[in-house]
Amino acid sequence: RHIVKYFDVSDSSTSNWKGYIAVGAYNTAANTDSTINLTGYPGTTISGLGRLNGPMGLKLDTSDNILYVAEYSSCRLRALGLPGATTRSVAGKSITAGQLLTLAGNGCASAPVGTNSDLTVNLYNRPLGIELLKSSGQVKGVFVADRDGNRVSFLNNDPSTVTIGNVAVATQKVNVVFGTGNSIGSNPPTGANSVVVNPIGLYIDGGVLYVGSRGTSAVRTLDISSNNGVVATYFGGTARASYSGNAPLDSRLVTFNNPLSLAYRNTGNLLYVSDSSNAMIRSVNLTTGRVEDFIGTGASTDENISNTVTTATRIRSPRGMAIYNDHFLYA
Repeated sequence: RHIVKYFDVSDSSTSNWKGYIAVGAYNTAANTDSTINLTGYPGTTISGLGRLNGPMGLKLDTSDNILYVAEYSSCRLRALGLPGATTRSVAGKSITAGQLLTLAGNGCASAPVGTNSDLTVNLYNRPLGIELLKSSGQVKGVFVADRDGNRVSFLNNDPSTVTIGNVAVATQKVNVVFGTGNSIGSNPPTGANSVVVNPIGLYIDGGVLYVGSRGTSAVRTLDISSNNGVVATYFGGTARASYSGNAPLDSRLVTFNNPLSLAYRNTGNLLYVSDSSNAMIRSVNLTTGRVEDFIGTGASTDENISNTVTTATRIRSPRGMAIYNDHFLYA
């Protein structure tokens, strides 16, 4: 539909929650930069000329009030300055309130990008996941999970060269930091030379980038805290698309089936994984490495039940997730 909606859930009564169009128009796709009229936002549909083309990946920078969008259909990374947005320079462009800008990409690329590619060439092949690397409140760079490209790339927004793992990325350039672009091959333990299949979900915890690898039903990690770029399979290490049971398990023994997105809760140091084809959301204790079922019974049928314990609640093919105020998980 080429739109992004937002939902006002501030009221204590769920019957008063409302949804609005934030940007885009039904069945109208476009990629041009534009200025959007934010009058009345929030609380009304935004008017203006903002257009998107297949938005599927979202990342909200809550401190800057900037929404980053991965356009699946046009293979672009875009950004929208929401009301009250802190003016930031990203990818050489100034993002302010009401500005919808293309940061990187210019159509879909079937082959991996070259070393330190310009931002205006074909960079991505069906991008979905987005994660921000921030330092002292500034956006140091943007990670993008390229599903069909079988790679994770990094857009360097720092004024100097940044090394991600063992890959040096020049300022205002894009480089692949994880994945070869192939879905098969040898699997050496360093990022740019290691195979990752259909990456989607991304999350940074300290100096570790977690990557949901849909094609191997695993979550893998890339060490970005040093220059060695070590890659490891954090959980789902059997590379089998299956379900390993409800009892708490060591992460290395767990099996998933299409892990699509990741969300982090500070309380308990928990990473949630949408185990889509198992019709469940599962929690990973990053301190102990233990994995448990959190939401879902494994039944992939719809069931409208309220006030039910999470493990008895059905959830059908969960995909995107978001955590609000460290207490509410939306899926």
